[in-house]
Amino acid sequence: MKLGGSDIVKSGGSIQVKSASLISFPLYLWHWPLLSFARIVEGEVPIRNIRISSVFLSVFLAWLTARFIEKPIRLSNKKTVSKLAMLCGIVFVIGISGLVVSKLDFSQSHGYEKLAIKRKGFVHAFGSSLNWYRGREDWLFTGNSYDNTVAKLKLAIVPSDSETEATKKIFSKISEVGAKSNVKVVLLVGPNKSSIYSEYLPKELSPSAKKYSSFFLDKIKNVPNLTVYNPTDDFLNLKKSEGYIYWMTDAHWNNKGAFLAYSGFANLLGLPVPQVEFKQGAVYSGGLLHISKLKDFPLHAEDNWDVIWKNKPTWIESDIADEQKTVFGSASVVINNNPLSNKYVWVVGDSFTVALRQYFNSSFKEVRYIGHWHDKLKDLPDNLAKADRKPDMIIVVKVERSF
Repeated sequence: MKLGGSDIVKSGGSIQVKSASLISFPLYLWHWPLLSFARIVEGEVPIRNIRISSVFLSVFLAWLTARFIEKPIRLSNKKTVSKLAMLCGIVFVIGISGLVVSKLDFSQSHGYEKLAIKRKGFVHAFGSSLNWYRGREDWLFTGNSYDNTVAKLKLAIVPSDSETEATKKIFSKISEVGAKSNVKVVLLVGPNKSSIYSEYLPKELSPSAKKYSSFFLDKIKNVPNLTVYNPTDDFLNLKKSEGYIYWMTDAHWNNKGAFLAYSGFANLLGLPVPQVEFKQGAVYSGGLLHISKLKDFPLHAEDNWDVIWKNKPTWIESDIADEQKTVFGSASVVINNNPLSNKYVWVVGDSFTVALRQYFNSSFKEVRYIGHWHDKLKDLPDNLAKADRKPDMIIVVKVERSF
């Protein structure tokens, strides 16, 4: 007899329940891909109604799977070998389908914008992804999924007063604590590549004349004991004579761009600048190219520079114990026994610090790379106040899009 969709068999005076149509396992298989697909379509955690609908759909599909696939296979009179062959065939077809999708790499098609259905949040997408987009003449740019970069570029969003005040508050606190110990605080801004090379943006993308970051920089420019250096204007002038100062397939400045930023920073503060020259390097495959997964993408050697030191510096670097590795390397201390300056500095930065490190290391007597500003900036005033040995300077390196 039947009870609640299960077969009940009487055997030896006892009753055994043979589960024939339970949906727990197919429900487990269905719910996750549906919820994951909903997140992909929405570009964020789906709203409650979509999540609830996905769960109900999962239950329905699980029932269909149990009723028309699992139960017929399990209870059929076919031999085990035939059942196994059928299941292997299904798995093979699914696997081949996944392989075809992976190998075709639909990210190359740039066809998404031609579809009638528009994904939520794709108003700031140029192409098939929110992670990257292709500009003119083989330039790749960071997509809107990274800190709302495109929305900020178009000034489609503006920061709230509370956001700008929070930024002013933390820099004011750092600068105030630093002033008590004669520690200078410097903010070195890493301009977005789109701010320097707007001529290579897609023709449909028009940057705003007013920058999103200016709301923050205007707020903190008069903070006592804080020096802000934004090399954007210098870069716009220098790129005409210095060649490419950002990588075409990466979000960051190259070795020459980092040197020009360091030179402007050093000149502003009256610090010595290392004597270097540059020669064209090998072709460079940047992070945006790896994110995009574009195949056979044209690379250009003119965007990469090797550093030639007049007097090659040497330094000793040791990791700081119990600190997590960040996007610009391990937290570490660098000692230079033949520096250009005897200053002891702390550096709190992000990925734009990577190419700068060589110039910091060659210039200063000692450099302490504390970690990423996202993790360390809030606690920096207290750490500075408690430090037995105060630095001469604190340098915060912060990419423009993070404001």
